[in-house]
Order: sequence, then C-alpha cells, then structure tokens
Amino acid sequence: MAKELIRNLLVLDPAKRFDADKILAHPWIVGEKTPRKQLPNVTNKIREFNAKRKFKVTRPPPVETRQRRPRRQEDRNARQNEASQRLVFTL
Repeated sequence: MAKELIRNLLVLDPAKRFDADKILAHPWIVGEKTPRKQLPNVTNKIREFNAKRKFKVTRPPPVETRQRRPRRQEDRNARQNEASQRLVFTL
C-alpha cells in the first residue's frame, strides 16, 4: 500500500501523478487496510533511549599535556646536539 502511494507520487508526468486530493483519499493515508499493531517492545526501547540521552553526562575534553615548544634558538641547538650525537667518525 505505502509502496503504491510512493510510486504514484514519483511519476514524472504531472497529469498522471497523484495530487493532494488523491493523496489524502489514499487508503494508506486514511488508515483503511493499514495494519494496527501494538509494538510495546519498541515503545519501551525508545523511552529507554530518550531517558539515557537526556541524562547523558557530557565531560569536558581532556586537557592536553604536551610540552611547551622550545624557542627557535633552543630548537636549533637541540637539533645540532642530536645531529652531533648521531655522527660517527670512521678512519
């Protein structure tokens, strides 16, 4: 039923496409022949989900604990020290 309604809404030709009156008169919209099932399990799950969502505690983002970037001269000295430590003199 719903698929039939959707197919009629997606017709490219405007003359053949359902207009508002036809849509409102369609049995699926009116509720004729539409299954009316009680879904208690689904309803309970939705309530649980919403309750958890409402009371979810938001935590602040963690504070970064990174070291302060060395100044440029200090950075150059550190790189030179690393390079000199890596040098291996062979004779």
